[in-house]
This record gives sequence, structure tokens and C-alpha cells, in this order.
Amino acid sequence: MTVPGTQTAAAPAASPRANHWLPATIFAVTLVVASVLLFTRVPTTTIEFSGSFTGLGFVSAVEQSLNRPLDVTAIGVAGLKGAQLPEEVAHQDGGMPATRIAIDSTKDGKRGSIVVDRIVVPAGTHVWLSRTDLPRQYRLSLRSMAPVPVTVHADVLGTVAIAPANAPPTTTTLRAPRPVDFTGTTSALDLDLTLAPAAQAPRWQQIEARDLELYRVENDQDADRPLVRPVSTVLSGSIFFESVGGTERKLRPGETLRFGGASGTFLTLDLRDDGIAATFQGDVRELRSGPGEHPRSIMPTLLDWLRQRQGLSLLWGTALYMFGVVTTFRKWWRKPE
Repeated sequence: MTVPGTQTAAAPAASPRANHWLPATIFAVTLVVASVLLFTRVPTTTIEFSGSFTGLGFVSAVEQSLNRPLDVTAIGVAGLKGAQLPEEVAHQDGGMPATRIAIDSTKDGKRGSIVVDRIVVPAGTHVWLSRTDLPRQYRLSLRSMAPVPVTVHADVLGTVAIAPANAPPTTTTLRAPRPVDFTGTTSALDLDLTLAPAAQAPRWQQIEARDLELYRVENDQDADRPLVRPVSTVLSGSIFFESVGGTERKLRPGETLRFGGASGTFLTLDLRDDGIAATFQGDVRELRSGPGEHPRSIMPTLLDWLRQRQGLSLLWGTALYMFGVVTTFRKWWRKPE
């Protein structure tokens, strides 16, 4: 009850209530943005890798020649549908599964020659090139789903030993170059190429390739517990990520790399004594490293991409974001309770 003649004191105005969820909201937004930048990988990137390998595989993107004419001391062929041998040789079985031709200088001391012509493969052919256990010998394995057989032509001269499968070898001297044609089956053809001891390392160039492989599958069925695992063919090398300024990543010996959606060009392939020296340039959609079923991705992150492509925008955006956060916190902290 109000006493007449007295003045009632006005009640203080209610202060606005502080928003206790503001710090948590800012922290959550910052965490989400940082997580996206740090852990989201770019969908595709351009790479260039070079190094030395014991073997490598790819799928021929187009119909193309793999090699230049190649001087060898021996050629072994398996997976034959037919073979046209020199007429001086008694064995003319067109259905032989395999054969081997080698230079033989023990008969008259004269050195012969075997020149393998360009090997043309159809588009979609899976190519595996690897070093064998014999010095300067390489194995070229061709696998194709297309019903187009691969034909390999060679010119042979001098004293050579020809050994078809399941038959004794025949040594003959060819006074003039003779053609030899091998026709593979529609699914497979394997070539063992032995390079001359003093010959320069052959170089293959500009090979359009996709679906790269830098590992072989080891199938050990003789063990107590059969084991199937990928075995790396990497000896040394580097990967350069062109989309993030050419950042280099060194390859460890034996590192298992898995490519996804790779497409590009082998600029060079050199068949050296210590391995295959290769340089590849192209685009990949996925690149993983490590053993097991869950290798880690080594694709560049969005932060890497932004730092190289939009460095100034990233700097100003980060500065403005931090300024806004600090300003908001100051206003929130000064609010009366």
C-alpha cells in the first residue's frame, strides 16, 4: 500500500540475459571448418612421378606401339596361338604353346642378331613389364579382353638356337635376315627379352596409359597358410603434386602405392640393369599408400590446394574470421549479467 505523499523508487530494468551457447557455437563452427580443410581431399590432382622399379603395370589407353626396334640376344614367347619360324628350321608346328630363340656363337664364333620389331597392342590391353632374376632380362606380359591377338615380329640373322616347347633345340645358321612372327592368343602373350650385355638401355617413350600398378600380387599357395598379398615394386623415386605447386613426396623403397582413376602418359621407360626407370605424368582421382586393406590417402587436402591456388584469399578470409570471432567474444564478455 502506497503512503500518500511518498514517491515509489523505480525498479531497475532487467538486463539482457547472456547467451551461454555462443562460445560452444563458435567452437563447433571453427572445428567443422578446420576439419573440412584438413581432412577433405581434392577430388583429382595432376601428378608426375619418376623413379626406379622392379616392375610396373598399366592399361594401354589407345592402340599404340610400346617400343622401338629392340636388339636382344634371346627372346622367349609363351601363350602362342601360332608361330612362323624360318624355313631352315625343321619345327613348323603352328600350335606350339611356347618357343625360345637365342643367339648361338659357339658354332662358328660369329655373332648373330635378333631384332624385335615394334610391339603394337590394342586399346585396353593390360601391360606388365618386370625385371626377371636373369641379368638384363625383362618380361613383358600382355593381357587383353578384346578378341584381337597380339602379333610380334622379329628379324633373325646368324647362328641361332630355336627351341620350341616339348622339343629339342635346333641350331641353324641364317645367311640372310629371316622374319619370325609370333601370334598370341586373344587373352595372353608373354615375352622374355634378354638384352645384349653391352647394349645401351632401351628407352620407350610417350606411352598413353591408365590404371597404373606399382605392385605385383604374390600368391604363396605352398605355405601352410596360403597367402595372397601385394608386393611393392618401388626401389626409389618421388611424386610431384602439380596442383599444389609441385610439392615433392619421396617414395620409400618397398612402399606400396595404389592408384585410382589414373590416366596420363609415360614420358619415358628405360630398361636398365638395376631396374625400370620411369617417368609418368597425368591425373589421378585417388592415391593411397601403405599395406593392408585400408591404406591411407596421400592426396592433397583442401587446405593444401587453397594455400597454393588461393593463398591471398585464404589469408584475408582467415584474418577476417579471426577478427569476427574476437569481436564477438569481446561483446559477449562485456555483457552485464
